[in-house]
Amino acid sequence: MAVKIYTKEKAEGYFLTGFMSLIDVLTQRPSLETIEPLPLAEEIKEAFRGENNTYRKLLDIAVKLEAADFDWLERLTDFPLTLSQLFECYGRAAAWAERLFHEYFNEYKDGDDVEEQESL
Repeated sequence: MAVKIYTKEKAEGYFLTGFMSLIDVLTQRPSLETIEPLPLAEEIKEAFRGENNTYRKLLDIAVKLEAADFDWLERLTDFPLTLSQLFECYGRAAAWAERLFHEYFNEYKDGDDVEEQESL
């Protein structure tokens, strides 16, 4: 989404925002506790504080796409991408994540134990 509507130079920041949105799950600590000391752009930190900026807007949209909250998404009127374009972006992101998963984790099949794979 960021590449389509914002400058490519900032795309990495938007990607990082999405990546960091799950840091609380990984660290078992509140997101802000982990993010605040990091050398991130202030706009990214503001988004995690709940402040209204473009990083927060895209993060909210990504979360609503993931949750299939179509009612919320259909009410987006102040966003330059159509619902169809948002779904296209989401589909591309999901396909990229799937390729990445298979590229790095394909040696472990569903249900297989890591020790079983290492013994092969």
